[in-house]
Amino acid sequence: MDEINEGDHWGRGIVLFVILLIIIGSCSSGGSDPVQLTDWSGFEQAGGWSPDGSRILISGDPDDVGGNDAFIVDADGSNRVQLTDWPGDEQPGGWSPDGSRVLINSRILISSDQDVNSDQHGQDVFVVDADGSNRVQLTDWPGDEYAGGWSPDGSHVLISGNLHGAEWGEDDVFVVDADGSNRVQLTDWSGFEQAGGWSPDGSRILISGNPDGVGGVGGQDVFVVDADGSNRVQLTDWPGDEYAGGWSPDGSRILISGNRHSSEWGKVDVYVIRVFSQ
Repeated sequence: MDEINEGDHWGRGIVLFVILLIIIGSCSSGGSDPVQLTDWSGFEQAGGWSPDGSRILISGDPDDVGGNDAFIVDADGSNRVQLTDWPGDEQPGGWSPDGSRVLINSRILISSDQDVNSDQHGQDVFVVDADGSNRVQLTDWPGDEYAGGWSPDGSHVLISGNLHGAEWGEDDVFVVDADGSNRVQLTDWSGFEQAGGWSPDGSRILISGNPDGVGGVGGQDVFVVDADGSNRVQLTDWPGDEYAGGWSPDGSRILISGNRHSSEWGKVDVYVIRVFSQ
């Protein structure tokens, strides 16, 4: 029995290594594998896939009216439906495993004389129904918080944030219970880390960050790590900054936001990267 288990362990390790090589090749080669989903006005960022794989959460300002809202689109980027119209900018995280709720981070205006996007009002994470209703606040940490993905069993969520104050750029990734309690820190890299989604089997996590402290636009790349934050492997090295989105339910694709063609700040689109052929 021990020999069988050891063989299974090595077999899984080889498969994981091959998959990661294919991901890295697809993400960094600039070839035909990355499929662009959006070309809206400005900065779009991917959230997660719906559990059935038919829809995707994306934030952006497609009509160039000022301010990013959360939208639901079909998996090919079509049929855009607006999910939020809150006072500040909204950015979606992941879908709950049963498809009934989504994570969204935003600054919510709390008084008429306060600038909703000012540093005096922190960005928090909220849970809403899949139609955008029934908003419930999940976090209220000292700095800004950003929504990541839900664990496959629905018991935990990924959140990036700053526990030490409102200083931007020192955010780490945490795992918390689905109600926001029992916070466990996963990263302590240099600068700003932002959580993406969990792999469907719960073993790996997508994270964007700048672990080597490279300054300027282009320092933010996407990495895959084990669910405990260990074994970091770099996936992207595009000219601009890249941000991690979610994993497709079948594990074959991942969402990445970034600029593949230049380091121009503020022009970020959403791409689908195929992990491996089914």
